[in-house]
Amino acid sequence: MKFIDLNWGTILGLFGVYNIKYYGAKGNYDPLTKSGEDDTNAILKAIEAASSVSGKVFLPPGKYKINKSILIKRGVQFIGAGTKHTFIYGTLGGEYNSNKPVLIAQSETHIEGINIPKCDMGVGINFESTRTFDVTITNNFFDHLFVGVYVNQGFRSIHEDIIISHNRFERNTYAVMVDRMQNSKICFNIMNLNTRTGIQFYGGNRNLISHNRIFSGVTGINFLATKNLASSLGMIYGNIIAHNHMEKFSEEGVGFDVRGNDFVNGGAQEVDTVSSLFTNNGDYGVILSSLSWTGVGGPYAGYFMSFLTGNQKGVCWTIKSQTDGRFILEGMSAAIQGTISVGDKILIGIQAVDNQIVNNWINSPSGTASISLWGSSYGTIIQGNQCIGKISVSSLHGIGRSGSVVTPPNGDSLPAPCENNQIKDNKVSRGNIHLEMKRYGSAAPYYSIGNIVEGNIIQNGSIVSEYQDDLIRDNIIINGTLIYVAQVRPFFPKKGDSYYDKTLNKPIWYDGTNWRDSIGDIV
Repeated sequence: MKFIDLNWGTILGLFGVYNIKYYGAKGNYDPLTKSGEDDTNAILKAIEAASSVSGKVFLPPGKYKINKSILIKRGVQFIGAGTKHTFIYGTLGGEYNSNKPVLIAQSETHIEGINIPKCDMGVGINFESTRTFDVTITNNFFDHLFVGVYVNQGFRSIHEDIIISHNRFERNTYAVMVDRMQNSKICFNIMNLNTRTGIQFYGGNRNLISHNRIFSGVTGINFLATKNLASSLGMIYGNIIAHNHMEKFSEEGVGFDVRGNDFVNGGAQEVDTVSSLFTNNGDYGVILSSLSWTGVGGPYAGYFMSFLTGNQKGVCWTIKSQTDGRFILEGMSAAIQGTISVGDKILIGIQAVDNQIVNNWINSPSGTASISLWGSSYGTIIQGNQCIGKISVSSLHGIGRSGSVVTPPNGDSLPAPCENNQIKDNKVSRGNIHLEMKRYGSAAPYYSIGNIVEGNIIQNGSIVSEYQDDLIRDNIIINGTLIYVAQVRPFFPKKGDSYYDKTLNKPIWYDGTNWRDSIGDIV
């Protein structure tokens, strides 16, 4: 009779669970004396065994030392005994590397119950390929790192169906940093005392960011995009930021920093006019006056095109394809084509489109703003938030950065307008709702329109509008006032409209035909 020698490692393996202790891991590292055995090879062996059956790698209580990044292979669940019991220390012989990850996740992996504290490796978890999907990172602890979770792997990367939930981030520079991610969730995390940003996006579409607790830093949740980034990292659209609790920031709680006009940062947007329209196998598109690119696709495919004049003013269209100045717009129909005319001015660039910021609690009275849209934002819904500190919607006009004025190669001053945004049913205290224009150098002759400010309660603050054609109604203002100081007179005034003319330095009103001052003179 032949007997098989079965140890617990083999038995657990039969059930798809691979305990790293049975592959030689000791878990005896002492971070104070920096002594203890290296468990890198034992962990890698357990992962290799588990990857063949999409099994679980189990890390019992212990402090595990590694000397290089650990790759979590596809299909593997990497499970610790809890953040108070299982620790992984990324050591590099005392040489700190802020970009070195402790763990690297492939697609279809699950990482749970691990504590990754400060050591030589500056990133807790990174991603392995330029397209990673179906990764869950939950119930982990990230402490004193440069980035806790970094959703990135090179330019033109895209990650999808990622879940980052129920983790705790303490005293990191960034808790979560995302280069490009879509159809994913960042929910129910605690982010305390991070020195820069809780959640930093450089591009992202259709993500849900909800029920996070973010305390202190420069910004709580920030989306940042400029043209040189977006050509590789993508647009910002369709994201939902909801039910988060945020407080104590030196800048903003929630920020969309889309610097369409910032030429210094490579974010200059292109402005042109429609020279003609065309059809091609059922697709409808526009031909622009001067912008051209030889070759299928072109540098603007995937960008947004918005019309600054005409019936499509304030509407964003995704550019489906571009060939030598011919732009096919996603979803454009014959009916829409009839609303676009030769000579309509358009803008091509990086824009935040159709995002929602709803039902958050934000306390940032000493910061720049509780919620800030800075640059090109279209169709943003800001609704049901409780804010201590102002809500700011800032379009950018002209070219400049940090007080300097820069002229782009074509000599134009390029706009980054905010259009068709809705600010509704928010409660704001100790701050204004401010629709403002930031001007640098010679401002472009395009302005932000179609914003709605409705049903808000403002206490110890005012509503200040520098735009034209905004709809401001049914707001309750306590210890403040409505200040309408548009830089130019509204394009489409209605009888009875009034605003403060900064050129004349006095209020004027519209009688249905003419603008008049307080004594009735036409001005």
